[in-house]
Amino acid sequence: MKILIATGICPPDIGGPAIYAKALSEELPRVGCEVKIITYSDNKISQPQVYKISRRNNILLRYFKYFWHVWKLRKWADIIYAFDLISVGLPCALVKLFKPKTKLIVRLGGDYQWETALQKGLYNNILEQYYIDKKFNLFERLVYFINNFVLSMADCIIFNACILRDIYVKYRNIKKEKAIIIRNISPEIDYIPKEQKKDYVNILFAGRLTACRNLPILIESFSNIRNNWPKKVILEIIGEGDEREKIINLIKEKKLEEKVKISPKLNRNKLLNKIANSDIISLVSLTEINSNFISEALALNKPVILTKINEFHYIGDKRDLIYYIDPLNTQDITDKIELALSRLFGGYIYQKQEEKKDISWDIGEVIKKHLEIFTKIKNEEIHKEN
Repeated sequence: MKILIATGICPPDIGGPAIYAKALSEELPRVGCEVKIITYSDNKISQPQVYKISRRNNILLRYFKYFWHVWKLRKWADIIYAFDLISVGLPCALVKLFKPKTKLIVRLGGDYQWETALQKGLYNNILEQYYIDKKFNLFERLVYFINNFVLSMADCIIFNACILRDIYVKYRNIKKEKAIIIRNISPEIDYIPKEQKKDYVNILFAGRLTACRNLPILIESFSNIRNNWPKKVILEIIGEGDEREKIINLIKEKKLEEKVKISPKLNRNKLLNKIANSDIISLVSLTEINSNFISEALALNKPVILTKINEFHYIGDKRDLIYYIDPLNTQDITDKIELALSRLFGGYIYQKQEEKKDISWDIGEVIKKHLEIFTKIKNEEIHKEN
């Protein structure tokens, strides 16, 4: 079977879609599939099966070139597998519009429209409430229309979490039988972290610095914690993104330069080492679908302060290591940080609880499920022709 993976990013770029594309491109050939990848990139990529579209082009030219490459490769591919609804989903959906026999699968791990509305300051609430309210301006209506077009063109929509699938089924009129769950790949901690000596306790956030990550409220909550702990407590923020300057200014405004540190993003091994040497992990996003950062932290047995608008909470994961918070409640976040700190300094021993299997799957299970879906979608076309 021949699979064309359409992704916005690909290694050496870092991010969930890049990691997923790499894993599939390595594993699917081992079970008899041929894989080609098309991506936006200006990096040097030596693999002959990877087709690049330069990011230096303006957006219309980028999208047209992406469309044209997918158009040319459609005859080769049995399945086109797109990793979002706009940057790659739209060009792929247009190919299917003109060639209806094209088999298109879309994979979603987030919601671009909601995240963009947050980033533009058009909204400030959780994902589900956004689609309940539907107070869209002209730009949002356009994105909503494009997204619905791509969703309607897809033969199958793969979600990495029930929380996102259920929102789309309920508020975006996706047929449930068309919505499939394939979990994130379980993290593999394949090296021994280096121990670092430090005379402080740190709370760590790492990821894209965007509005949906709710970092101003995290900083506000952290600024309210008590000062009489046995060791100095600092908040470390690692990452890049549109909110970086805003966060730096907030740190200065609150005179927290000695207590809140902000650093550039790290590669995966350095980040795993950082997680392993941190005391508490924090992710208080307004909505966080299914975070690899949290999965890796839990795999390293780290306590996490985590938004309850998240797949872990949604499926009822009650591990002792997880402190769920209301992302709109500053005091709740402060209280949970202080509880985690009091347990840390008090020598609290966390109960060992088995991870929910529904959070992530091993690579073998991920590949097996993909093959089932690919085969079903391909055979549906064969049956129609017969």
